Order: sequence, then structure tokens, then C-alpha cells
Amino acid sequence: MILRTLYLVLAVATGFVAPAAAQPLADLDAEVERVLAGMSPAEKAAQLSVVSDYPGFDFAQIEERRYGNVMNFGYSDGDTAKLAAAYARSGETVPLLNGIDMEYGFRTLFPVPIAQAASFDLELNRRAARLMAEDARLAGVDWTMGPMADLSRDQRWGRTVEGAGEDVLLVSCMVGARTLGTRDGGQIAAVKHFLAHGFAEGAREYGPVELGEPFLRDVVLPPFRTAIALGADVVMAAFNAVNGVPMAANRHLLQDVLRGELGFSGPIVSDWEAVKQLRNHRLTDDPVETVAIALRAGIDLDMSSDQYRLHLAEAVRRGSVRPEEVDAAVRRVLRLKLGAARLHPPVPPDEIPVRRAAVDRDVDAVAVEMARRSDVLLENAGAAIPLRGVRRLAIVGALADDATAHLGPTPGHARAADVTTLRRALTERAARSGVATDYVAACPSSCADAGPGDARIAMAAEWAAKADAIVVVVGEAETAIGEATTRADLRLASGQVELVRALVATGRPVVVLLFGGRAQIVEDVRDGVAALMMVWFPGSRGAVAAAEILFGDVAPSGRLPFTWPRATGQEPLAYDAPPTSRPASPTDRWTNRDLDLPPEPRWPFGFGLTTVPIDYGAPTLDRSEATARGRVEIRVPVTNRGARRVREVVQVYARDLVASRARPDRRLVAFE
Repeated sequence: MILRTLYLVLAVATGFVAPAAAQPLADLDAEVERVLAGMSPAEKAAQLSVVSDYPGFDFAQIEERRYGNVMNFGYSDGDTAKLAAAYARSGETVPLLNGIDMEYGFRTLFPVPIAQAASFDLELNRRAARLMAEDARLAGVDWTMGPMADLSRDQRWGRTVEGAGEDVLLVSCMVGARTLGTRDGGQIAAVKHFLAHGFAEGAREYGPVELGEPFLRDVVLPPFRTAIALGADVVMAAFNAVNGVPMAANRHLLQDVLRGELGFSGPIVSDWEAVKQLRNHRLTDDPVETVAIALRAGIDLDMSSDQYRLHLAEAVRRGSVRPEEVDAAVRRVLRLKLGAARLHPPVPPDEIPVRRAAVDRDVDAVAVEMARRSDVLLENAGAAIPLRGVRRLAIVGALADDATAHLGPTPGHARAADVTTLRRALTERAARSGVATDYVAACPSSCADAGPGDARIAMAAEWAAKADAIVVVVGEAETAIGEATTRADLRLASGQVELVRALVATGRPVVVLLFGGRAQIVEDVRDGVAALMMVWFPGSRGAVAAAEILFGDVAPSGRLPFTWPRATGQEPLAYDAPPTSRPASPTDRWTNRDLDLPPEPRWPFGFGLTTVPIDYGAPTLDRSEATARGRVEIRVPVTNRGARRVREVVQVYARDLVASRARPDRRLVAFE
């Protein structure tokens, strides 16, 4: 087995990078200059402005060419049709970009992005991103606000669910795969959020970040570097301030680093209303000066704050912005839009039904396969999974039958009616093995209104005791995670703890399936449960995979893309922290540790059990020395000692024995 470390090398070596489309883009620059030369100041401002759909949207704004870019129209077929009609009436020849926040699917949802990262499967992530892009493109969407390249090293942060975890290599690889897949599917890829959005103080959304130069270059920048090297079309600037300067005004990071060092030449878009919100940072109280600060810092596209459209001309008149600076921004936008139109012309209407049927078929299959490779088995006492000797199975917990919860925090265009819930998947799979099932909700959603002695929980436990085994579904509801959902306490809801304990008290084996998009503190429910598996937010079809794993059709192979804490107070927590002058010792108080907790996490990054015995042989290297930029080939014998096929994620870690500055105790350098 050959383990590859750099996704950029992998992409080129395996044909992941498509050949440059030189012919369709011939003379593109000449067309851009011709269009730019014929534009009025108002038309230029329109090309630098993005407006979002909202109830009662006035489509005359499109017909009158007030905006050159829109977003969030893909959620409504009716509004998409009105948008197309208004654009046609406008007589505009520059394409209208229609963007959307599409994290993990359009009409059919895959497991959430953090779950996909748990697969450690780059090719499958690329396929999923391509299918999402194709699905949305058939609905008139051509600009995806993603992938997210932020690392998440604090599980309190709600947007952990949108990314690929804490490790710089894994995140870089996943972002690269998703960027390629998005572009494979004919979409413009907007990698986000530049920069350090996941490192806010206290993990509180939109908060300030203080960032040292070594950490910036070692950890924060590489995922963006990878995405740009693999063709990211747009970069979205973050809300937050870095080292005291808001990103929408951060000329150093946008111009010197992003453009100068990383070589990005495409448009930079602000996050939602971030240009206007510069006034909240108190950089200025003048709307015209706000526009000047943002444009001169490097923000080409103003998302949803309407500042460029309203105030850019005045900024030029005052001399706060030079005309050539406006033209440079418009030039970048035109090159993107006109180039994309040549590479990906609109799908003819008569082809849409056939293409949609093919996409639906492929999306369904890949969504199930992604869940098979993403569910993480965390506990399996006494080999409770796969289920054996079970004639009657009790399914407990409202989340098991809550289709909306399965879809996660950003359901897009998906319908709850199309979701295969865990209740349905388990019932159907059990029936094929002659196992009867019963279901009880016990209490609504996360059981937040339940407490000790709750009669509903007692009745559910009494009823479940009649079964041979119990599957209980607990965890976060979809409304408790995503943007602006920082949690100061990651423990399960007290009602869910009471429910699990009551079920354990029946003496029946209890399998806990955990919903969520980040780590949750499970110390209160681990005792006595037979098994615990993270099923994330499984999306439209992921529950099928969980049922297959429980009944032994598939061996679990997901691995944690983050470090799982024992208590919220351990956060922020990452496996690759540098050593300290006094390394943690469980017997020595005067070391780098908490007084009231062991220094180890509950489960480390990369952890995940399987149900098939796997043996590793001794690794061999093809050389004993390598230069700083050299390549080492590692071969590892991996043997399946079981009777069932299993997928194993091999991980290789390395450390610097001696270095000029403190380096991580270990860091992932390869996986396969």
C-alpha cells in the first residue's frame, strides 16, 4: 500500500486536475476588455454587487440591471423562473451569477460535511461534490458558496459541522477534493472563510482572532493554498477581525498573502453584509468610506449589504477609490462570469429531465455509500454490533423518526418527505432478517423538557424491556448546530441522559446512535451501554447505512476527524499540540493538565472501531533519509482476519525529533 501525503501531487498524478480548457477561453481577455469599456459606473457597481432572494423580492431590480449577481434563488423553482424571465427582459449580455449555500446537497442530501470527512475518502468526497453541483446546476444555480476550508479545533463552534475537522492535512485534502468536485459539476467554487473564521475567541461566531505567524502558515493557510492550486474560482472573506483588522478591510491578508503569496487571481467576495458591518467594527461611520476601505482592501463582490451599488460612484467622485481600482475588480468578475459561461453553457431545457434522472440515481447510491464510510463506531462492548440473536428490536427516541432532523442544519432544497429515517431503515432491514420492531418516541426531539422520574421515559423503558435489544437515538437537533450556534455546554440534554439510563436499567443491550455535527459530552451515558455509534446528521439516505452496520451487512470504517473531549472545559482541543516544558502527567500536579480531568480526550483524532479483526504488519520505508522536500514511500501490510470484507483507513503520523521551534508531538502526514 502506497500512502500519499500531498493532495496536490495526488490530484495531478491520478488525473484529478482536468486539462486546461484553452480553446473555450481563447480571446477571453479581449472580450472582457470590450465589455468593460462599454460599462457605465452604475453597471460596474451592479457587477460588484450580490443581492439575495427574500419574500416579495422585486424582480424589476434584475430587469433594470441593478444587480449583476444573485444568491439563494435556487431554493424556489418559482423564483428561479421569475429570475430567468427578468434577466431575459433586461437585455443584459453579461451572465447573471446565481449562487447558493450548498454544504452537503441540493435536493438529496449527503451526510453533513464533517461526516464526509470521517470517511477519509477523497475520491468519494469529490464524487459527492460533483453530484451536488450537477443537481443544483439543473435548477439554474451556477455558484456554490463552498467548500469551507476552516479548521475546527473547538467543538463548541457550531460550524464544525460544515468543515472537515481539526487536522491540516485532512482538511486540505477534503477541501481539495470538494473544490475539484464542485468544478467537475459545472459550478463556480467559492472557498471560504478567509481567514481563521474557526478560531474566534471562545468559539463564539464572528468573534475576533489573534493569530501568530507560525500558526497561520502551518495550520490556517494550507487548506486555502490547496483549494487555490486546484482551481477555486472565488474566495470568500470572513466576518471576523484577525489581529485587530476585520477581514473585509484586511489589505495585508487579502492582497499580500492571498493574492501575493497564494497566487489567487479571481474575485474575492465578502461574507453576508460584511462590508456594511465594517461600521460595527468602528473603522468608520461613513458609508462611502466603508466602500473605499473594503474595495481597496481587496473585496471585489459586496454580498447583500448594497454598499457598492449605493455608494461606489460617490467614493470614486471623492477620490477615495481610483477608477482603475474599480475596473480591476470588475475585470476579475467579468473574467469569471464570461469564462464560466463558455465552459458551462446553460443546460438545454429538453435535456434537464434525462440528466436529472441520472443525477438522482447516482446521488442516491453515493449518499448511502458515504454514510457507510462515515459512521464512526465509538464503543462496542462485548461485540454488540452486529446484532445477534435478536427477534424483537425496540427503537426509541423521537430523533429516530424526525425526518427534518436527519437533514441537518442547512437542508437546502431537500424535502423531509424524501428522507429515509432511522426508524424506517431499521424496521425495513430488520424485517428482512425476520426481526420484529417497535418504536416509541419517549419525549419530543432532544427530550429537553424531560427530567428525573418523567413518566414518558418510564413508560418507554417498560415497553422497550419487552424487546431483545434496544436502539436509542439521541444527540443534537438540527436547530442546535450550524452558524451562530456556539454552545458553552456540550453535554447531552438531561432528558436524553435520563432516557438512556432508564433503558440501560432494563438489562437489555442498549445501542446508542448519536446525532450531531460535532463532539458531544457522553460521559453520563457511557456506563452500561452495549455500543455507541456516531451517525451524524445522515441526510436523505444515510440511515440505510446505519441499519446495514447494525445488522452486519457492512463493517463500520469511519474515523473521527476531530478530537473528542471528556468535558467541555477541555476545549479548544487538538491532537497535534506542541510539547510543553512540563508534559502532562497523571501523577504530577505541576504539569500541563487540568486539575480535575485526565489529560487524555475521550477519543483521539482518527479513532474509530470496526467489527472485523484487522492486523497491521511492520511498516517499511524505501529509504532511511530524505531531504526537506523529498518523498518517502511507506508500505504497510494490512490483513483482514475476519470473514467479512472491511475497509480500513491507514493513518501515518510523524514528528520532528529535534527542531528550531516547538513542533507538534505528532501530526498526520499520510492516509489511505
